[in-house]
Amino acid sequence: MPPKLVSNEPPALVPIMAVGISDIPGPVAYLEKKTIAYVSGRMVVTTSLDSSVQGKISEPCAQVRNIGAMAVSPDRQHVAVAEFMSGGLPSQITMISVADNLARVVSLKGPDVFKYVHVCFSGDCKFVAAVGYDEEMSRSIFHVWEWQAKAEPSSSGEAIDSRGVVRISMHPKFTTNLVTQSPDSICLWRLGASGYRKQAIKGLIREGTTVFVDHCWMSDGRMVVANSQRQIYVVEASEVVQVSVVGGPIICLLPLPGSCIAVAMQKGQIHIFKCLRESNTLELQGVLQAPDSPGAAQAGQDVTFMSLSEDGTRAACYNKSGPVSICNFEYGVVSIGAIVSASLASAKDFIATASGDLTVRVWQYNPLRLIVTHFCHHNVLALGIDPW
Repeated sequence: MPPKLVSNEPPALVPIMAVGISDIPGPVAYLEKKTIAYVSGRMVVTTSLDSSVQGKISEPCAQVRNIGAMAVSPDRQHVAVAEFMSGGLPSQITMISVADNLARVVSLKGPDVFKYVHVCFSGDCKFVAAVGYDEEMSRSIFHVWEWQAKAEPSSSGEAIDSRGVVRISMHPKFTTNLVTQSPDSICLWRLGASGYRKQAIKGLIREGTTVFVDHCWMSDGRMVVANSQRQIYVVEASEVVQVSVVGGPIICLLPLPGSCIAVAMQKGQIHIFKCLRESNTLELQGVLQAPDSPGAAQAGQDVTFMSLSEDGTRAACYNKSGPVSICNFEYGVVSIGAIVSASLASAKDFIATASGDLTVRVWQYNPLRLIVTHFCHHNVLALGIDPW
């Protein structure tokens, strides 16, 4: 017989399945093999992209209104979610155990934050950082927790930015170094005896209406910053050491092993570059398409977020209008579809190619780098480029 309901408690609906990925910062997390975690409303769900592993769903908390951001730990054992609460309760960061059936481990609290907008882990998984805004939306406040030790912040800081901070990250080796990103600024913060102090990044200049679109840390401690003018900055310590221009608008970045980065561009194009330290240049390693299927390169298929697998060979690619796809970087060496025509401009070291994925590309081949990509409405049968 079903249990009797307590008279003063209303009946409750218990979710057994959640569908639909919430479009938030960090909407998906690559866990293992082809298993991903994603946020759906106020719950975290795991699913297998090939149905080889049974999916799980986190226990919903009645006080949680929704989840606004998610991050996965580098060891893939925990996810951190930013929860916006109901009933006047303060927002919190909740740690969820992947191994323990998505059980809630601890909820981290910090003063003055009305809603968190981004969360991240440290490289050693011991610290969690999150940034949000106050109730008047006039200040961006960030907190850092040594989450396995206590639920209160170990350090905090405040960023005054007219458009608000939208991202936060921690140096992969030095947890005292943070970076906050808004559309107008990239700020480096270093923790001292009197709290966090902002340090200017020499050479990182915002011009006119340019906005910063993303940043990431490579494993060697260099930071990569992308803006809306197709520029990629490589920052070492607190100084820009390299500026490069890529062949299309940048959507997001993903650091890869071996000083490489994946740059997601429009229509699902993902370009893989190696950041050469000796010559301070970007070397194109390959081009991938996500999803890798005929007709995938079209408007509305922009990859807006990528989550790397633990071994660094694959990424779960999320876009708003299609399914999550798995991108294999091991097969990403100049994977641009079947080339149907090519033309050489020997006087300028340029070569133009037309491919079966409805694209025309112009390459510089000494050194090899992609100059520009043009998306066509119809199949290209032949092309020619001025040899001079």
